[in-house]
Amino acid sequence: MKLSKKARFGSVSTVILIVFLAVVVAVNVIVSLLIDRFPLTLDLTSEGVYQLSEESLAFLNTVEQEVKLTVLAEESTFESGANYLVQAHETLKQYRQHSPHITVEYLDLVQNPSLTAQYPDYSLQEYGIIVESGERSRYYSINDLFNVSSDYYTGAQTVSSSKAEEVITSAIMQVTDANPLSVAVLTGHGETEPEAFSELLTMNGYEVVTCNIMTDPLPENAVMVVMNAPTTDYNPSDLEKLDAFLNHDGKLGRQLLVAAGPVYSDLQNLDEFLEEWGIGIDSGYLYETNDDNVYYGSRFIYSNTPDPESPYLEGVKNAAYPLFNAYTHPLTRLFETRGSFATESLLTSTDTCVIQAADAVEGWSSAGLPQQSYDNILLSKKTVYSGTEEYTSAVLALGSSEFIGDTGLNMYGNNNNAFMAKLINTLTGKEDSFTMTPKTLGGSTFSISNSRVNLLLIFFVVVVPLAVLIAGLTVYIRRRHR
Repeated sequence: MKLSKKARFGSVSTVILIVFLAVVVAVNVIVSLLIDRFPLTLDLTSEGVYQLSEESLAFLNTVEQEVKLTVLAEESTFESGANYLVQAHETLKQYRQHSPHITVEYLDLVQNPSLTAQYPDYSLQEYGIIVESGERSRYYSINDLFNVSSDYYTGAQTVSSSKAEEVITSAIMQVTDANPLSVAVLTGHGETEPEAFSELLTMNGYEVVTCNIMTDPLPENAVMVVMNAPTTDYNPSDLEKLDAFLNHDGKLGRQLLVAAGPVYSDLQNLDEFLEEWGIGIDSGYLYETNDDNVYYGSRFIYSNTPDPESPYLEGVKNAAYPLFNAYTHPLTRLFETRGSFATESLLTSTDTCVIQAADAVEGWSSAGLPQQSYDNILLSKKTVYSGTEEYTSAVLALGSSEFIGDTGLNMYGNNNNAFMAKLINTLTGKEDSFTMTPKTLGGSTFSISNSRVNLLLIFFVVVVPLAVLIAGLTVYIRRRHR
């Protein structure tokens, strides 16, 4: 039986419609798979909240070991949860999308209780993240991924910014480094534990250990020791340990960081040790007379700007940002060069500072005192040669332990964090430097609520295909009845 022209035309239209709908469905499926595996989405937030920084991307390009990220929750919980969970979820996706060596798996801790026995060294909690490569692993709770702020009046707590990228990239750096450099934090003479600085070192892949210099030998594998805010003097035997550490049997290659605490006095033995390296620490305090440089209304808390051309700021973002100082003791550069020693100033105060003596009485005035610039950070290097080989050890002196304290390293708008990371990595010869500012989750950012997600889902998955179907049927029916 021969079909009429109208019937043949209708059949062809039906086939075309079916093929078109099949293509639309296939494209949707393919695009969904590509978006899940490759970074094809655009982040329209002002701070790039949902994308990885250039630092992380550059590091991921160097990762060759297999790394597994295990999130202790169902993925749907992150996808449809609060905005900070959505941000963490998008961040995790970026790692898988930008590196073929990284996998991300979501496992409900309640439904997988064996995980607790599998990782006995960690107190696993829901929403936590395990980062592992080979035999090395790190665990972080959900609280480690975000900064929380509290309302002064109500006490209510809210998530203010995300550290998810900083924590995860650092963890990958740690588990893929089979031979991490070690830093020893000294105790025994009333030192203050430098928690924020230790965290910065850990984030940069260092292994941080504590050592009581009075009772313990200094670790053989340490490349640096940190003396933070000592309050009692070091014994001659303690200083002999430090001297032997820095000499390293003539091989040198060791570093000592000394940060003066709020009170620095009666430390004669330590002062004599530092003088050999060309460094003097005054017991008084720098007092800023210029209101424009003062923080929190205190003239003992001020900012200064480093030389952006400094080799210790090379490659650092926002190199011209100010550095935070508080209760800083002026440092004295006792010589420029002497024998195998050479000193250099890395940071100076403004030229509007005066010195307030440590024993200043109430009613003290800065009037009439000479205003000038004082050294805040000094670096002294000892260099020896064996043939054409050069060997160097260094002593780094900070006029204030607050420079590497919590406020100094984490205060928004200052560059202490990046400055110290770059400086320490340069001194120790470590190539990877990792610092970044937590990403603010509030403010004027572009975000999509769950209701909008559902509306967009209905529009593109139901409405658009249905409209195409109706349009096709309409055309078919009209042509059939011509």
